[in-house]
Amino acid sequence: MTSETPQFRAHCERLVGLLPELANNLIQRTLESLRAPRGDLTVAQDRQLIFGLASQVQQHQLRLHEALTHRFQNEIAQARLTHPDSTASRTPLPKLDELTLVDESAAETTIEVARTVQIIDLMAEWSLRELQSYSAALRGDADIRAEANPFTPAAFARALSDAVSVLNLPSPERHLLLRVAGQELARLLHRFYGDANVHLQQEGVNPVEYKTVVNLHAPSATPMDMTRPGALDALLQRLPAAQQMSPALVTAALDRALQQLPLNQAGAQVGDPRTLQNLSQLLEQMVKESASVPLVQPVVRELQTSMIRMAMQEPKLVENLQHPSWQLINDLVSYVSGFRPEEAAEQHHFMDQIQPIISQLVSNTAPRSEDFVQARQDIQKVIEDQSTELLANRAATLKALEEADHLETLKGLLHQQVEQHLEGHTVPLVVSDFLRGPWVNVMVHVMTQADVPEAESQSLINVVEDLVTSLQRPTTLEERDHLRGMLPSLTERLRKGMAIIEWPPKLRGDLMEQLMVV
Repeated sequence: MTSETPQFRAHCERLVGLLPELANNLIQRTLESLRAPRGDLTVAQDRQLIFGLASQVQQHQLRLHEALTHRFQNEIAQARLTHPDSTASRTPLPKLDELTLVDESAAETTIEVARTVQIIDLMAEWSLRELQSYSAALRGDADIRAEANPFTPAAFARALSDAVSVLNLPSPERHLLLRVAGQELARLLHRFYGDANVHLQQEGVNPVEYKTVVNLHAPSATPMDMTRPGALDALLQRLPAAQQMSPALVTAALDRALQQLPLNQAGAQVGDPRTLQNLSQLLEQMVKESASVPLVQPVVRELQTSMIRMAMQEPKLVENLQHPSWQLINDLVSYVSGFRPEEAAEQHHFMDQIQPIISQLVSNTAPRSEDFVQARQDIQKVIEDQSTELLANRAATLKALEEADHLETLKGLLHQQVEQHLEGHTVPLVVSDFLRGPWVNVMVHVMTQADVPEAESQSLINVVEDLVTSLQRPTTLEERDHLRGMLPSLTERLRKGMAIIEWPPKLRGDLMEQLMVV
């Protein structure tokens, strides 16, 4: 256990005490989002999973709350064990040519956590930076380090990923839950960090100021003008033949070539092996992940070239997972994977529409962040236009399904009503079959058509009871007189109902003959 100042320890213990409440709020906010889906959930295939997933979370929310709280606390405790200055306990990053394949579930978990961290960083960037400066002050540090704050986005993201495992969800439901819960966690952490900052400010803590650090001993590099036409081709020529190499070796070779190049004429260079390694790993993850969406994978491969070019000018691309280039790829994978199987034509149409945007981006030999921002906006416009059209079509389909479901429910209720009237009475089989089948359709029609007067509708519904009664032998003169008076009206209503459903004339005649015999 590292030595902590009393002030920093009190600060951590206070926030740890708030973690059960944070876990509860996360579950409730996630349930609300699942019950009232919005945004991309309304057009994606995930919509088909939402209601079942909401039921699972609702059913096991106590278990999930316990898991979230426990893992939140464990992650924070683990982060507090190592002082940010210490490097002994950290596992050094392997070199690229030492990397080996990991199992599929581990790779998916890494991607899940990275995505959640992206969302949190985007929503809570400034409140998190402020909390880091306060944490440094409480520790007594002169400089600000991200590790000084144990309540990091990565800690919460890992905890969330681990906690949802207790639900034993299939992969599609798990990914959907992490996406929805990740967004809600980001919103809650933005407030969590902000409230912590306000509390520390009220306690009179003076945050450490951020300083600009200039590296006066930047490594020298062989000059190369990256603005010169053909510079990237020259870089690629340094690679061994890609056809004879595995993807991992191609990436490793590219890493070594990149390390020899300055980023610009001033001599700045991406010389940190870990930076290059991270870029390579992220690109490989993106390509691998997009394999589940075959239409998108070629686009992701195309964009790799542009991202390598841009990384030479913008080193922060590697460490900033909120960069427009990463966001553009995430947008494409998320949207295209949301199409249902029967919407393959619309899926292909979307890819055809965005191809000119991608081609223009790839053909740019000196891409900038602004180019990806513009491309993302253009693609978002295509998504919005198509989503509007798809929603309109789906709304019509849903309405038709709802109406059909309503009719089936109504038909079931009317069947029950017919059975109640038939129970305990002797009725010819041809009549009971008629009441259970065709006449139920008559009642459904008159009950769902607005142009049928209420009195007429009710008179046709009463046919069931009146017909069953008329087929019973009268026991008194009064009952016989009542039956004789009712028969003309009953016959007329029967003929009217059969005409409404266009029952075949022969069947009408056969039924009326049977009734006359009775």
